[in-house]
This record gives sequence, structure tokens and C-alpha cells, in this order.
Amino acid sequence: MASSTRPRSAHRNAQARRVRRTAARLVFAAACTLLAACGASDPGAPQAPPGAAPPSVPTGTGAINGRADVWVMVLAAEGACIDWATVRVVGGQAIGESRTQDDFGCNAWSYNGGVWFRGLTQGAPMTLRASAAGYADREVTVTPHLGGQVATLITLSVP
Repeated sequence: MASSTRPRSAHRNAQARRVRRTAARLVFAAACTLLAACGASDPGAPQAPPGAAPPSVPTGTGAINGRADVWVMVLAAEGACIDWATVRVVGGQAIGESRTQDDFGCNAWSYNGGVWFRGLTQGAPMTLRASAAGYADREVTVTPHLGGQVATLITLSVP
């Protein structure tokens, strides 16, 4: 009798893991969207008073020897990655570096896919230009920080 309940239990556990993974991906996508919508580069964003101490920056596994990472996904309007999209650094640190997104089937709700710029100086902004055949180019400025990676979703539109 015990052997007949084991497969059901394993199935329920696998199903629960899938639900948790999906929920985590949705929370991550929502957080990225909020960060992009409420970025500090917004002129209307609240500013610290002059002379105020900067907030402490948490440290984490993504920060090694004062370095930080930027993770970028280039997306179409529906949220799917645009295959063979290129992300080029056109301003700030790492200028001239380029990465090509070639992860077929990735999307804004998964942890895989996109491109990485690693070992960057925290606090030094960089301007990225995303481009892909059939889409209008788009530039964004991001500032790497300690405590993990900066996740950046760049949505391209059809001209």
C-alpha cells in the first residue's frame, strides 16, 4: 500500500515545486518592471537632501572584490526574448563591449537567457543600446551596484 502512495506524493511535490518556481519568476518579473518604471534616473524621483549620507549598500554573492554585474534581457512586447538581439555598451564603463542574446525560448519570466556584463565597477553608470533586426534600437542607462546583479529588461518595439 505504501508503494502506491509514493508516486502520488512525488507528483504532488514536483507540482508544488513547479508552482513555487512559477510564482518566484512572476515576482521577479514584477520587481524588474517596477525597478524599470521607478528608476532613480526619473527626474521626478525623490532626491536625498544635500549632505545626506548615502544609503548603505548590502553585500551579497554577486559582489566580488567591489565588482558588480548587470544582467540584460532584450524582449519583444509580449515578453519573449528576441533571438540574436545585440546589447552594446555605448557610454560609461565597459564602452565598446557587446553581447548577443541567443537563448532561444527565454522570456521575462525565466531565470535563464539574456546577456551578462560582469566585473563592473559599482556606482559607475553605463549606457546600453539594444538592437535587433526588425525592431527599433533602444538605449538605457544602468548603474551597477553591490549585492548581486542589476536586472535590466529592455523591450524593443517594431518601428
